Amino acid sequence: MGSDVKHSPPLDGRAERWREHRIARRVHLVDSAMTAFERHGPDANLQQIAHVAGMPKPKIYRHFDDKADLITAVGKRMRDLILEQLAVALRPGVTVRESLRLCLNAYFSIVTAYPNTARMLTSSPPPGRGRANAITENGRVVAKVLIAMTNKDLARAHVETDGVEPLTHAIVGSVLSASDWWMTQRAEDRMPVERLVEHLTTMLLGAARATLLTLDLDLDPDAVIRAEQLEDLAPGPHRRDGR
Repeated sequence: MGSDVKHSPPLDGRAERWREHRIARRVHLVDSAMTAFERHGPDANLQQIAHVAGMPKPKIYRHFDDKADLITAVGKRMRDLILEQLAVALRPGVTVRESLRLCLNAYFSIVTAYPNTARMLTSSPPPGRGRANAITENGRVVAKVLIAMTNKDLARAHVETDGVEPLTHAIVGSVLSASDWWMTQRAEDRMPVERLVEHLTTMLLGAARATLLTLDLDLDPDAVIRAEQLEDLAPGPHRRDGR
């Protein structure tokens, strides 16, 4: 071969191993933060998170800028868990009513599995960053999934869709607000989650039906969802390291 042929430099195995180590550390710290919130409450501090993680507190700053940065990663993890459950719940062959019920159950399965983490994410944010941004982003992502499904159906019917986005975001906001109220109740005074889901299902179907009536359409809660209505709605790949 001629001397002018250029060869690509060999991959640096050490750099790749270090990158994988940092990703694994971030995942471990997010896991540890969620464990600390569940163990110590929504105000768990970095020292408590470091103790759960089994590392000195200063090492956290090698992977996250500060607590707000870590909380943002926790919010993204909660978002991914919710989307994974929604992907299971959104399936063809069930009625609109049952699909909504399944989606609400999917959401509350995560909230009840990580109640203190959910409470932390819905509490008052520090100035400029953090908790409210994370929980709001969760709601926006879920809203985008619902908007995509609804817009597809209305487009097939050649109906204007400008009322869908405010309705969908109002629905998501209602669920977030209701779950926030529910979580702040004492455990012994809380409405059973099954009853809460039934109330929300009735309310949200009523709001959706009223909106569609303004477009001269009627929503049949007992209509069966078809496979084509759910095309391309699966959540995209996500990173467990919270980036």
